[in-house]
Amino acid sequence: MDITNFSIKNRATIIILYILVIFAGLNTFRGMQKGEDPPFTIKTATITIKWPGATAQQMSELIGDKVEEVVQDIEELDYVETKNSPGLSTAYVNIKPEYRNLQPIWDTLRKKVKYEVEPYLPTGASVPIVNDEFGDVFGSVIMVTGDGYSYHELAVIAEELREYILKKVPEAGKVHVYGDQQEKIYLNFDPAKLTQLGITTADIRNAISGRNQVTSSGNIVMGNDKMTLDTSGDFKSIEEIGDTVINTPGSTGIVYLKDIADIKRGYVNPATYITRFNGKESIGIAVSLKDGMDDTKLGEHLKAYVNSLEKKYPIGVDFDFVAYSPQRVEDKINSFVSNLTQAVATVLIVMLISLGFRTGLIVASLIPTSIAMAFILMPHYGVNLDQMSLAGLIIALGMLVDNAIVMSESIMVAMEKGKSRLEACLGSANQLKIPLLMSSLTTVAAFTPIFLIEESMGEYVGPMAKVVVFTLLSSWLVAMTLVPLLCYIFLKVDHKEHEYKSRTYTNYRKILIFGLKHKIITVIFAFGIFCTGIFLFRFTGNEFMPESDQKIMLTTMRLPKGSSVEATEKVAKDLDLYIKKNFKVPDEELKVGFFKDIISGFTIREYEKDGVLSWGTFIGGGAPRFVLAYSPEAPSEEYAYVIYNSTDHKIIPEMSEKIDNYMKNLYPDLDISTKKMKTGPSADRDVEYRISGNNLKDIFDKVDIVQSKLSSIPIAKNVINSWKNEVKKLTIDIDQERLRKVGLTSEDVSNSMAVNLEGMVIGTYREPESPLTDKSIPIVLRTNEAHNTVFSKLDTMKIYSSVTGKFIPLSQVADIKMEFERGYIHKRDRTNTVSVQADVISGHTSNEIDRIMSPWIAEQVIEWEAENGEEVKVKNIAGIPASAEGLNYKYEIGGSSEMSNKQSDALGQKLPYAGLFILLLLVAQFNSIRKPIIILLTIPLGILGVAVGLIVGNQNFGFFAIIGLVSLSGVVVNNAIVLLDQIDIEINENCLEPDHAVVMSAQSRFRPIILTTLTTLCGLIPLWLFGGNMWKPMAVSLIFGLIFATILTLGVIPVLYTIFFRVAYKDYEYEKLSTDTEVSCTNSK
Repeated sequence: MDITNFSIKNRATIIILYILVIFAGLNTFRGMQKGEDPPFTIKTATITIKWPGATAQQMSELIGDKVEEVVQDIEELDYVETKNSPGLSTAYVNIKPEYRNLQPIWDTLRKKVKYEVEPYLPTGASVPIVNDEFGDVFGSVIMVTGDGYSYHELAVIAEELREYILKKVPEAGKVHVYGDQQEKIYLNFDPAKLTQLGITTADIRNAISGRNQVTSSGNIVMGNDKMTLDTSGDFKSIEEIGDTVINTPGSTGIVYLKDIADIKRGYVNPATYITRFNGKESIGIAVSLKDGMDDTKLGEHLKAYVNSLEKKYPIGVDFDFVAYSPQRVEDKINSFVSNLTQAVATVLIVMLISLGFRTGLIVASLIPTSIAMAFILMPHYGVNLDQMSLAGLIIALGMLVDNAIVMSESIMVAMEKGKSRLEACLGSANQLKIPLLMSSLTTVAAFTPIFLIEESMGEYVGPMAKVVVFTLLSSWLVAMTLVPLLCYIFLKVDHKEHEYKSRTYTNYRKILIFGLKHKIITVIFAFGIFCTGIFLFRFTGNEFMPESDQKIMLTTMRLPKGSSVEATEKVAKDLDLYIKKNFKVPDEELKVGFFKDIISGFTIREYEKDGVLSWGTFIGGGAPRFVLAYSPEAPSEEYAYVIYNSTDHKIIPEMSEKIDNYMKNLYPDLDISTKKMKTGPSADRDVEYRISGNNLKDIFDKVDIVQSKLSSIPIAKNVINSWKNEVKKLTIDIDQERLRKVGLTSEDVSNSMAVNLEGMVIGTYREPESPLTDKSIPIVLRTNEAHNTVFSKLDTMKIYSSVTGKFIPLSQVADIKMEFERGYIHKRDRTNTVSVQADVISGHTSNEIDRIMSPWIAEQVIEWEAENGEEVKVKNIAGIPASAEGLNYKYEIGGSSEMSNKQSDALGQKLPYAGLFILLLLVAQFNSIRKPIIILLTIPLGILGVAVGLIVGNQNFGFFAIIGLVSLSGVVVNNAIVLLDQIDIEINENCLEPDHAVVMSAQSRFRPIILTTLTTLCGLIPLWLFGGNMWKPMAVSLIFGLIFATILTLGVIPVLYTIFFRVAYKDYEYEKLSTDTEVSCTNSK
């Protein structure tokens, strides 16, 4: 079926159909799920096991090693690592990137943990918790604060907010509460008073448990009704706890609990996890987006209810968003829609000026129809509306008009030569349908490796490639139907021969013919251009992901191992004071100029002063995963994390440096790192080198050497090792013989120490009218000096004997000594692993450090193994040793370079398939080997332009610059196909001699190729200027690469053709050749 002929004959139907397509596309656009970035799967699950009282070494050897051993039997496993600290072991199970369906793997993991780990855990260890939702994102985090409000009162408010979100907000997925402090009922007693009365802690515990029970006493039947008997002694109030009667041996008097204990309601002290907002105590509510829902609508509902709550509660109770992804999503979408609109307008203007009003509008008709068709296809292939998919439209914009330009140009030329409109339209469509389809398919093939990448980057940038594919294939369909139809209806030309006599054509022809007559010089020149481009890449920086242009700044703080959460909170409060004094600014927005609003898509917000608008602090562990790129830290008392919302991302480098310097001067032992938020798949630290081995002492000797070397590099800052310092440990060595002699048991020691230190839970108070979901409050028995116990008092701590009824000093039955041990043990695939980490100062990249450190570390490993006569296997990636492994030591590069290597390697594995597909398409089209080789040889022609663009644009070569190179190759191949196909047309259909056919073809395709390049450049300029830091490397790579590639393509392809097909130009003279050739051809027929 001839779709062009069908379209012209049924033009009313086709026009109405395309109008409906445009409206359907707009309707799909409005209803599409919106996001800031495409989601990518975090293929990690965690296994958490607690064992109170165990050391880090015990957690590692008795729990962590067992978990790793069992997990390593999972065939889909990439690697497993365990992080062990006193009382806590967390295993991170990472699955290989090629596996997409994770649920069966997680099911297998749960079974293995339940049946192969849990039964073999030591006594006292908790049940393992498997979290396969580690990658869930909580994009909206609301902080509840209240001047003068207790944690309990804030918790009640937070619970009300949480319940409403779960029940009334359809877009909300999970809702988690952070920073709520666990309440306890403390029974503080004086040991001397208990001794005087002859009461033991066991008497109090028995009295509480005997009184406070929920039991079933059976049922009673009355007529047809069956009723349950409730004889439980649940406490109805805290006062009732005090009224509990304590039995006193040998006494008939009544002693109430309130007579011997001070009963207070309080919070866990010390706290384990604390949240603060703008320097105030707070409770955080983190909300995730339900699958398939719109983040912006979630934001609307959350804002509406928060505003209503603020009106309900008195002044002083505030609800603030420390993280609010709906606003980021809306800003990003609006910004990119603005960029797309600017690109479309620019391309339209270029076409109207270059092609004339009628032809320009005909070509322009392809833009909205192709984009609308892409919008219709996107939801069916899992593509949402985000910065990646919209960037795909912008990238495709210039390329998609190529089909329309070539088609309209061909129709115009045919009509100028005297053919009727119908003949011109049908003839051009028939002539170009295969070449244009092949050129579109080769460009599609160039983009397919991007969404076939099995690493996380494939999921992240894949939607961009898919949109390019949708748009280009749609543009071919439109070029075969709507464009010829509109040309048939509206196009008017004078019947004259196209003579190429303008100055532009004359100059181009002179240069071309010179090149054709001096083929060797031309080829050497082109090769020199390529080599120059390769050489210039030495002067470009290397950076996997560009800096984010988000206004979010982040601080991670880690005190020395073994620090208490109180110490961490003190540091966090000092940081709060510094931020308040130096950077806090009012959040009142100024009016923005109309032009700025239009250019930015109404996303610019300006303030009277630049600084920090708000910040949230999370002490004792990480924040919720508020963006996909952030990996939350496991609970750790010495750790704190701060999220800042600033007025402008440009001020972050200066602020971060001041914050780090101030806090380091205040706390020299503090590890602090403040920097911009990362975008997309990224590493936690910029620079990381992992040193592994079994001999810990020996490993740390080597780590000290590596850490010292890294610290000596001027552009490295915040240099640390992941294990850090040893921690103090008190060892109480109980002598069982002495214990027996004084009438004590091990249980006596355990119970007495519990009530003298943190307290002993002896029951539960179930608050009847509590608005909280968890109404249970532990009842804790402790001495009135328990929270003040210090090391110096341990010797005199009294241990009560349940046998003799006497108190015995602890020093009489035990030896107390202080020791040092590792407070943190990290293993990767069951091997001790220490990471030496650092950040990079602003203006430099991690690659600069890696080029110094990686070869040096590899040499060190070789020397270390040589001492034992062992060999080392070194693996190089991009000229840098990425790993060095011997029998005793192993080095691996981590950080940004490891991430870059993985993603680039994954892309590199798919590129050969794209190359083969392109080659197959070219061979199928031309039924030749030589022509595909000519086309493939032109792909590197833009290398110099890419290098120049990165240098001029002050951009680094990274993943998105590679994407630009891939896109560039598709455009270059597209141009080459059209040009070579035109040579065949001139020889086979117009019967020109090969030498003249080459020149005429180059002239014939000169304007379409230049216009395609020009429209592509104009479409990319808004992405370069206003698209943000992420897109600049790709935009400048494409813009400058296209400029150089287009100029070289118009000269080098004709030269290569004449070399491969042995076309001579020694006696060629363009002026002597005229239309006589065509006439003689016609006569001969």
